[in-house]
Amino acid sequence: MSATVSWHPDFATVLLMTITGNATMNDVLDVTEQEGNLIKEAGRVVDTIIDLRAVEGIPNNFLSSVPRIMSMPAANHANSGNKIVVGASGMAEILLNIFSKVGRKLHMFTTMEEAIAFLQERGE
Repeated sequence: MSATVSWHPDFATVLLMTITGNATMNDVLDVTEQEGNLIKEAGRVVDTIIDLRAVEGIPNNFLSSVPRIMSMPAANHANSGNKIVVGASGMAEILLNIFSKVGRKLHMFTTMEEAIAFLQERGE
């Protein structure tokens, strides 16, 4: 599978979602559903790092899937914290910036080190 989510090894309240290769929209929706289940079960606010450094292209139907993503627990559950995107570039970065303006606020970083520094500044 080209999309996975698990607890970050260094932060108790952070999930690490990794999307690689030519992920399909079904891959993205499935991993977002898994993220939501982990968030609902956590009993506390959970931030998510979304690692796109090894992704190739944008899944078909991404923009038309935004309303569905926004209705999922990963986006709107009370325990859903910051969404931190690492490594988006090109058209993916453009589309995610649009998503961030019309949907859920995304914190965009080029490197994992920048994302970790952001979490540490917030006391994670």
